[in-house]
Amino acid sequence: MLAAAIGLSLGIFIFRLVLKRRLEEKYFLLWFGSGAVIFLLALLPGILDRAARALGVSYPPSVLFFFANLFMLIMLLFLSVQVSDLQEKNKELAQHVALLRFELEEIKGKKRGKAE
Repeated sequence: MLAAAIGLSLGIFIFRLVLKRRLEEKYFLLWFGSGAVIFLLALLPGILDRAARALGVSYPPSVLFFFANLFMLIMLLFLSVQVSDLQEKNKELAQHVALLRFELEEIKGKKRGKAE
């Protein structure tokens, strides 16, 4: 029952994060899905045993750890791509701001020259 409570709490927490705009919708499905899986595995523990037998694994919790690690690896890769994209955009924006500042200083310099 503890795992079901954790899964349900995770789902509610994620839903509240989306409502408060602290979590984007594109991440919602991944995290809400993980909470739903935890909740379902807690309510229906036989699913894990059947999955372990189907995969030929003798210790069912190892299947859970395998898929949890796979999920985290996929999330890390996805977030690394997002960070790389944001770093590139940040660099481009910084260069654009530097050019705008340079142009602004040139305009200010020309106005000062005309005023004198």
